[in-house]
Amino acid sequence: MDPKRPYQDEEPAASHPKRPKSYDTTSNSSNYISHHTYPPFVLEDYTIAWICALPLELEASRAMLDEEHRSLPFQAGDDNTYVLGRIDQHNVVMACLPGQYGKNNAAIVATNLKRSFSRIRATLMVGIGGGSPSQADLCLGDVVVGTRVMQYDMGRVIADGQFQETADAKTPALLLNSAVSNLRSKHGPHRSSSRMTSLLRSRLPNHLRPNQPDRLFQASYEHPLDASTCDDCDPAKLRIRGVRVSDEPRIHYGVIASGNRVMKNGKARDDIAQRLSALCFEMEAAGMMDNLHCLPIRGICDYSDSHKNKEWQNYAAATAAVYARELLEVIQPSLEELSRTTACLTKASEPGIAKDYASDRRQHLLESLDFPQIDARKTTIRIAHAKTCRWLLQHSAYRDWLDPAMQSQNHGFLWLRGKAGAGKSTMMKWLRQLRMWEKAPSQVPMTTNLAQQLSRS
Repeated sequence: MDPKRPYQDEEPAASHPKRPKSYDTTSNSSNYISHHTYPPFVLEDYTIAWICALPLELEASRAMLDEEHRSLPFQAGDDNTYVLGRIDQHNVVMACLPGQYGKNNAAIVATNLKRSFSRIRATLMVGIGGGSPSQADLCLGDVVVGTRVMQYDMGRVIADGQFQETADAKTPALLLNSAVSNLRSKHGPHRSSSRMTSLLRSRLPNHLRPNQPDRLFQASYEHPLDASTCDDCDPAKLRIRGVRVSDEPRIHYGVIASGNRVMKNGKARDDIAQRLSALCFEMEAAGMMDNLHCLPIRGICDYSDSHKNKEWQNYAAATAAVYARELLEVIQPSLEELSRTTACLTKASEPGIAKDYASDRRQHLLESLDFPQIDARKTTIRIAHAKTCRWLLQHSAYRDWLDPAMQSQNHGFLWLRGKAGAGKSTMMKWLRQLRMWEKAPSQVPMTTNLAQQLSRS
C-alpha cells in the first residue's frame, strides 16, 4: 500500500467553503449558474480526463466546469467515482484518488478510467506539488507544467554507494504538448496570465493568495521537530531572493520528479533536482504515464523540505486548476466530438427533456442563492408592531406585484427604497412571513437573501 501523501492529513487544517456552483463563461460573465444538464450524453462523449489526488484539488477543479452533467453507469470492475461536465467545448470526466496516494493508486485509477471511457483524447493530472527552487525562480503558488516526467526513486545503487536513476523520461501525449506550446506562446516571456488571475477571482474567490509569508529556507536548515509552524524558525536562515514586481503566479515548464517517496529534505531535493533538472516533486504522475500519457500540472504549495505546511495548499490547487482550464480552451474539439455534442443538444430540446432540464435548472439557480449564515440578518430584525406594515397590502405597487398580468412589467420584483432606519428590513421580514403563511414554503416568491438585498436598497 502506498504511503499517505503528507500534503493533507485526515482532516484539513481549515474547513473549506462550499464548492462554487457551475459557471457560465459563454459571455465571460462573472455570474454563477447552477444546474445539471440533461442532454443524453453517453460514456463515449467524454474525451478529456482530469485526475486529482486530493479532495481539495478536486474542489478547485470542479469550479472550472461550465456545467455539471448527470452521473452515468460505468463499466463493470470500475471502482472509480466521477464528476462529469463541460469545460468550454469539451466534455470532461474528473476523478480523484481513493484516499491513498502515490503512483500505484494513480495507475489503478487510470486503468479503471480507460475501462469506462474509451474515447479519452487527453489526460490532465491536476493538483499540488513541492517546488525545487534550486532549478528555477519558483515561488509558492506558481505552476509547474510537466513536459517530462522522471521517476526518481526507481534505480540502482552503483559501486560508490550512489543511487542512480534508471527510469526513462516519459512525455505527455502529442496533443497536450502541442496545446502547451500554443498556450505558452500566448503567455509570452513573462510566463504569467491575466486570464488565470481573472479565473481565480471569479471562480475561486475563497482560494486567493494567502497573507502568510512565502518563506524559503536554506537547504541545510531543518525545521524544529517540536514546532508546528515556521514562526520560530531562524530568519537568518532564509534564502535571499529577488522581489517580484507582481504577485501573479508564474508558469514554469520542465521536468517533474515523481515517486512514492515524499520529498521532505532540502539537501536531497537539491541533489535529485540537479541530476534530473527537476522543477517539482510529486507522487502520482509516474503511475499515469504508461496508461494515459498525462500532462501533470502542479501548483507549488511548499518547497519539498522539512518546512512543509498547509497554508498554501488551496491557492496552489487553484492556480493549477485555472491553468488546466486555460489549456483546454486552446484545444480544439474534433469534428466527431462536435457532431456528437450537437446531436445530444438536439435531443435535449425535445419537449419532455427540455421541461425537466428547465425545472432542474430553476431549482439549482434558487439553491445558488444560498450562502453561510443566510438567516443572520433576518434573525436580528425585530418583529413589526401590529398593523404597522399592513398599509403595504393596499399599495398599488404591491397589488401589481401579485397580479400575474403585470409580471411582464415588474418581472416579479418588489423593490423597496428608503433611508437608513426607515424600516425596510422590518417590512421585508413581515412581508416574507405573511407570504409564507399564505403559500407553501416552496412557492414563496422571494428568497431570504434576495429580500435582504432589496431591503438595503
